[in-house]
Amino acid sequence: MNNLQLEKILNSKLSPELIKDYAPNGLQVEGCPQIKRVVTGVTA
Repeated sequence: MNNLQLEKILNSKLSPELIKDYAPNGLQVEGCPQIKRVVTGVTA
């Protein structure tokens, strides 16, 4: 899967613009254009 496609899918499913966040990061998809693995993380 292409990383930009993944970012579009995640943005449409999670609607991050509706979540009040103190940091303007939003969803970030980094790395190579082709996705083979997905790793997630959060900070508190």
